[in-house]
Amino acid sequence: MYEKNNQYIKKAEETDDQEYSIPFWSPLKRLRLIYEDGQLTNDDTDTETVTLEVVDGLEIARGADPAEATVLDYDGTATVEIGGAEHSVSINGGTGTLDYATTQPAPATVDMQATALADVPAEVSNLRTIKLIQA
Repeated sequence: MYEKNNQYIKKAEETDDQEYSIPFWSPLKRLRLIYEDGQLTNDDTDTETVTLEVVDGLEIARGADPAEATVLDYDGTATVEIGGAEHSVSINGGTGTLDYATTQPAPATVDMQATALADVPAEVSNLRTIKLIQA
C-alpha cells in the first residue's frame, strides 16, 4: 500500500493486527531525460536536443518501468547538469527541452542528468552520456 501527499510517496505494509510503515520515502515527481542520438560533433553548430519530463513517481514505486511512466501536468523550472555545468530548463505541461552544443575536445563523452525542480522535491533523472565526435 502506498500513501502520497503533494510531494512524497510513503510505502506502508499491512499485517493482520496492525499497519506499519517501512522507512521508504520517495519524491512523487521523478525526472526523466531523453536525447536524440547521443552523438554530437564538437563544432558548436551541431546540437543535441535534450528532453526533460516530469513523471509519476508513484507509478514507478509500484513497479512501472520509468521509461513508461505517465508525464505529469507540471509547470516550473528544472535544473539539468551537463558536463558539470548547470542549465535551467522551463517545464510546461510536464515537458521541457534544451539544445546543447559544445566545442569541448573530442573524442570524449559528456554526462548529463536532471538534478532538481525549482519548487518541489524530485528524484534525479537517469544519467545519460553524449559521445563527442571530432569535427
